[in-house]
Amino acid sequence: MTKEIKPFLNTVTVTGADDSIPPQALIPIAERFPFVEFGILLSNRMSLAEGTSRFPSKNWLMQLASIAQVAPLRCSGHICGNWVHDAFRGRWPLNCGLHLLPWYKMFGAFQLNTHAEMHELDSEAMGMMLTGLLGLWPGHIIFQLDGQSGNKAAMEYKLRMPRIAGLFDMSHGTGNLPEGWPAPINGLACGYAGGLSPENVAEQLYKLQDLVGGLAWIDAETSLRGEKSNGFDLDRVKKFLTAAEPWVVKAS
Repeated sequence: MTKEIKPFLNTVTVTGADDSIPPQALIPIAERFPFVEFGILLSNRMSLAEGTSRFPSKNWLMQLASIAQVAPLRCSGHICGNWVHDAFRGRWPLNCGLHLLPWYKMFGAFQLNTHAEMHELDSEAMGMMLTGLLGLWPGHIIFQLDGQSGNKAAMEYKLRMPRIAGLFDMSHGTGNLPEGWPAPINGLACGYAGGLSPENVAEQLYKLQDLVGGLAWIDAETSLRGEKSNGFDLDRVKKFLTAAEPWVVKAS
């Protein structure tokens, strides 16, 4: 007997598009799967220069920003490395290089990838920074719910700020499935990542549909790389999105 599917996803994020593909290649995927969001990895060390695997170059980002103004692309900026430390001290990366692109139109969310590392949190400075950012820009700030700094910040700001969300990634960016998924946090929009792949996402969504109870999103990254080229594999992306589609809540 086939188990009943209970749609609960409002977004499916695929992360890691980079210079291994032209930015224009994302357009037909967005047209076929209107629920898709492209997670773009950003780092002071690995972005805004020549780029590297998973971290697109400045030229690639500029092309994407231009395309996103006219094409139906939903994107989120996933901030990594020293830029995360800066953000936790109240210095937003928009003020140290990212302002060169039209971010407010390009990204509907920024995610701070803490990867279970401890980050010194200046609560007052970060609070002021987030208040200013969220007052000018209609997107969301996503903290990784990693049991460390991300949890602390998400809990501190969710009660007094709009549009704060959290991503459970129990693999801490390693791409391994957890033994069990955590229950969502009351009052906080939550997403789930860690080890999801085209091959296992349906099985995991059956588990999550009974746990979540409300709307959520999922995010995949490592499993979407090609085995030979280690590039962003569009065929695997489409397989992942096709497998997840039955759980997407249809727009009314």
